[in-house]
Amino acid sequence: MFKYRGVCSRDLRGSYIIKSIFCAAVLIFFVSNSNAQNEHPIKIGWIKEGLSPQEVKGAANYLAKQKEFNFIPISLKQLTSEFVKKNHLTHIWWLKDDQEIKANEKTAGPVLKQFVQSGGNLVLSMEAVRLLNEWGIEKNKFEIKEEVIFDKESSRLFWRILGIAPMKRIITSQGIDLGETPVFWVYYPDMRPIFAKYEVYNGKNYGARMSWEELFESRMFYGRIVKSTLDNPFDQMLSQQQGLKDNRILQLLEGENIQNKIFNYEQNLWSY
Repeated sequence: MFKYRGVCSRDLRGSYIIKSIFCAAVLIFFVSNSNAQNEHPIKIGWIKEGLSPQEVKGAANYLAKQKEFNFIPISLKQLTSEFVKKNHLTHIWWLKDDQEIKANEKTAGPVLKQFVQSGGNLVLSMEAVRLLNEWGIEKNKFEIKEEVIFDKESSRLFWRILGIAPMKRIITSQGIDLGETPVFWVYYPDMRPIFAKYEVYNGKNYGARMSWEELFESRMFYGRIVKSTLDNPFDQMLSQQQGLKDNRILQLLEGENIQNKIFNYEQNLWSY
């Protein structure tokens, strides 16, 4: 059994391992029930600067088909705290399409940070996610608990997701940082029917449609192993094990080592 921890991304172009993650803002947004939506209507401010006309048209068509929310196009110049409050924005969606960090993108940081701290949600492309550190905004993270199974009947090794938990950094009233911990766990098989109803938006490919359930089943998310039952008699996280404490590089390398053990196990089952 394994625990993965990851952050948010939009790019779904990857194939075998872990290329895209969902963000908390997107998950909360899509899984919202209809009653909550009626009481608190979702209004998205869509930043479309830097996109090609084809991408703007594709994204606009996608947004126009969604009946659960309203959206308004905005520019970085318009993005002020007063504008956000006046238009009652609940989400800001930014499909940044290049890796260059521009001056006006840096100056948007304080407004976006205040927006998040007041309960707003950011939905960002992979390129825009890189700006979170520049803005001083902490990424939303999730833990995913999985088990690796080898099916002798079909001669197939596969990963099965058991649960998903949003992560939260706990800071006491005295200002002591207790680190990140799961807020609650959701049993993934119970969530599959809900994930299957909602599509993942991919700004790089408007033709292909994929549900959140298909994304998880195809393992198109990114993460790192933080715990494993392999050679772990004391059931400890990698960060708690002797020799790995307070050294995140070694923890990351140990996670990669565990993943290589699984890969080698599958490869050693066959003769070529």
